[in-house]
Amino acid sequence: MSEFVLFKQPQQSGISYWEGVFNDSINGHSLFESDTFILGEFNAGNEFICLVPTNKQTINIDDPLALDFELKVPSIVQTSQKEFLAMVLNIQHAIRTDSNLNKVVLARAELVLQKLDLLASFYSLCKTYPNGLVYMVSSQLYGSWIGASPEVFLSIQKNKFKTYALAGTRTSHQNWTVKEIEEQNWVTTYIENHFQELGIKYTKQPTETIQSGQLFHLKTTIEGTVQGPSVYNQIIQEMNPTPAVAGIEKQKAVALIRKEEKNKRSIYAGIVGPVFKDLSAQLYVNLRCLQAFTNAYCLYAGAGITAGSNPQDEWEETVKKMENTRRAVISYPLQH
Repeated sequence: MSEFVLFKQPQQSGISYWEGVFNDSINGHSLFESDTFILGEFNAGNEFICLVPTNKQTINIDDPLALDFELKVPSIVQTSQKEFLAMVLNIQHAIRTDSNLNKVVLARAELVLQKLDLLASFYSLCKTYPNGLVYMVSSQLYGSWIGASPEVFLSIQKNKFKTYALAGTRTSHQNWTVKEIEEQNWVTTYIENHFQELGIKYTKQPTETIQSGQLFHLKTTIEGTVQGPSVYNQIIQEMNPTPAVAGIEKQKAVALIRKEEKNKRSIYAGIVGPVFKDLSAQLYVNLRCLQAFTNAYCLYAGAGITAGSNPQDEWEETVKKMENTRRAVISYPLQH
């Protein structure tokens, strides 16, 4: 069975189809040697698998394609609302007893017993999320995933780059709360501190509100320059995972995530995207995504927990994020 990826970059009409084999021992040192599409797990630093295409095509939206998907057997442990609320309280207790721990991003998985039309779902996501990276991948290691992420991890053009601090989630364009603004400031400060430690020159743009599908987020754009492409390897190592999907202080947050969450995140909240040998790349945090199985699919979503969080509100945030993705895909109820 061949491995492949379909992806559409923001504001582009053409869709790229790349077919090849995912290498399982590629890391950031191999960036820019060839055109490639990478998949990185949550908290994997600059280690990821990489598809170097042997067949590249550009297709149009809604073109029919005959694709053979790698579909894994689901082994998802679902989290009930009661369990999730208890996990939030556990994390809040940890935050209140550790002055270095300010935020932990708690995620859950939800298995939906419906069959997906994967290609139709991919095209639907392309139409719903014109400003994000929309992708569909089939790999032997991870199975079949589709996603539409609004969150740029790293946008590279030779020695210039952009990244974004993205936090806060709302379903309407209202005034942001103190908690949401505080979260955004933590993420922004974390990124700035790493750039300062690496000696990278950067500028920061004013924070703005952006829309992704039916949801709104806070975004701060940070732009900079590097002396050579090897520095990108260090940036990826330091910033995967970002505090927007892990927390602050990051390593303590990751330890709590491993303790509390019922499922391994796999490539959810990791990094995905194309890298090109002309020293450009568009890497995204893998959000608004799902894994497809034979007769089911699994949605993932998280919420940033702070000492001031309302547990019920955090549960509702995960519900809204999952519904946003669920509405955009094409599925069929199973026949009993």
